[in-house]
Amino acid sequence: NITGALVFQGSLLPAIGVLLTPWSPSPPVLLGAGLTLLAGGYTYLLVRRGVTLRPYHFLFNGACYGAYFFALT
Repeated sequence: NITGALVFQGSLLPAIGVLLTPWSPSPPVLLGAGLTLLAGGYTYLLVRRGVTLRPYHFLFNGACYGAYFFALT
């Protein structure tokens, strides 16, 4: 039940919002999407290669977040 609720709230409702509003991607939105895909791709490649994830592996993801934060300020 909890998983179904999370899937519903995390995917269906945002999709409806994007479809029913005049949403157009702006440069900050595209930057955020690109950095998210980069960080997720990095983590995916680590897992795919069989690397045991350690906290220091997520420093790259934190750096992506920091880059986004400083790009917007």
